[in-house]
Amino acid sequence: LPDGLSIPSWQRGAANRWHEKWFALYQNVLFYFESEQSARPAGIYMLEGCSCERAVVKLWLD
Repeated sequence: LPDGLSIPSWQRGAANRWHEKWFALYQNVLFYFESEQSARPAGIYMLEGCSCERAVVKLWLD
């Protein structure tokens, strides 16, 4: 995984379980990896024609 580009995320699988995925964004391509140590992406999302906005996330702690 390229340094400085990893973002952990959880994705729900077909068996109703959650799987951790790692993402790297490079130009207009979002790569996803099975683990932080993966050398090759498991797949890609082409973001051609997409736009992004910064989201404000509030965390509520008890």
